[in-house]
Amino acid sequence: MIASAMAPGDGDDRVDRGHQYLEDGDFEAAKGQFDEALTNDFSNIGARLGLCHALAGLGELKDAEKTFEAAASLEPGPGFVRAFNRLGISLRQMEVYDLSLEAFSRAVEINSGDPVIFYNMSLVHIVRLQLDKAAELFEKAIELKPDFVEAKQALDKVPAWKDSLGENSK
Repeated sequence: MIASAMAPGDGDDRVDRGHQYLEDGDFEAAKGQFDEALTNDFSNIGARLGLCHALAGLGELKDAEKTFEAAASLEPGPGFVRAFNRLGISLRQMEVYDLSLEAFSRAVEINSGDPVIFYNMSLVHIVRLQLDKAAELFEKAIELKPDFVEAKQALDKVPAWKDSLGENSK
């Protein structure tokens, strides 16, 4: 089952504004919105993970990690998989790879049957040049969803990427 329900807190206007600020690249304003939302609801996963994203965007990685740990310790509810997956994608795009993998790993802990999470996680391993691990995750995504075209296409490219890396390292 692939979770697609709204994460708790997604209906909060401050969380919505915070995510809009994140999209606009205004991490400071986003941080303010998420902080405000958390004063009313400490367990608001949308605000907590949004704050993590904002802190990472501000370069405050230690605080981002602490915020992530607090979010990861919450009892999972509807929408948590989507929220952690969304955070993982954002952090990957920001090149915050370790925390991105942690977000995807938390999503997998909650729902190990979602092929998209494995695919997204594999993309982090690609940019880190961990091609064997990426291939393993592409295979897992395909096992869960045999018609996952993007995963199949990426898996087919792994041998060429390995050859290219082998030539470049000589």
